[in-house]
Amino acid sequence: MWVTTKIFLVLFVVFFASSAQAAVIFPSVIDVSAMPGESQQIKIDVKNTDLDNRSYLVEMVGVDLGQEEGDYTFYNLDETKKAFFSINTPEFLLVSQEEREIEIDFSPSQEATSETFIAGVQIIEELEVGGQIYVRTGIMSLLFVTLGGDIQYDVRWTDFQTSINAFTGEINSYLTIENTGSGILQPDGVVRVTDILGRVRDESILNTELRRIPAGQIRTFSIYQELPWAIGPYKLDLYVKPWPGADVYTTTETIWLCSWRVVALFVGLMLMIAIVLGYV
Repeated sequence: MWVTTKIFLVLFVVFFASSAQAAVIFPSVIDVSAMPGESQQIKIDVKNTDLDNRSYLVEMVGVDLGQEEGDYTFYNLDETKKAFFSINTPEFLLVSQEEREIEIDFSPSQEATSETFIAGVQIIEELEVGGQIYVRTGIMSLLFVTLGGDIQYDVRWTDFQTSINAFTGEINSYLTIENTGSGILQPDGVVRVTDILGRVRDESILNTELRRIPAGQIRTFSIYQELPWAIGPYKLDLYVKPWPGADVYTTTETIWLCSWRVVALFVGLMLMIAIVLGYV
């Protein structure tokens, strides 16, 4: 009964020193896994979308995700972690509309201990105008790094709630998850609605944005569904894996819907029958 859907995240993490950016970077989020002593290659594409030529600097920074969505704190990686990353082209020039692939080797040492952390590949723009160089703190690609194999994954399902408008057939589901382990979670699942005969009336994906949950943090995921022609009891089933390979967590609720469309159709049919019988 498990369905896995791969959806590529296209959310850009952007922070500004000026109001406009002249580059795009993709992918904006990358998962990186390696054992101590192994090497993984990371590839990131940067494109100059401006009409002018641009110079770029590439550097690695540390990233802390806050409890609120979009709440980021940036810091300097310590020398040990910074030494794990090797950028093939830390400085380069792009003419207008030119695109370049940046290769970054992630090579943790044999002595590295198991941990998870978040790093950022920061792209800094430089523009020379009238002999002066203007620097824009540009865009960033986030790296969710899993180093080593001794990572403990655990989760606490804190809440699953539904809000229903029985007359319109609208269903809003909310799942709140707390990451109580040391690994980074990426929940994947579905919410399925079936009628009294067991027929699937709707199946919607949980976490289409591929949001992560860092260790010690809580996230709430919402799903909107609509059954405009529903009437009677329906079963609402949640199936979710908090991380790949985990057991499927499931819960079931029974909901009642009475769509005004069905009621209006029924009343209309009864009136038509009454009118027809009145002429017989």
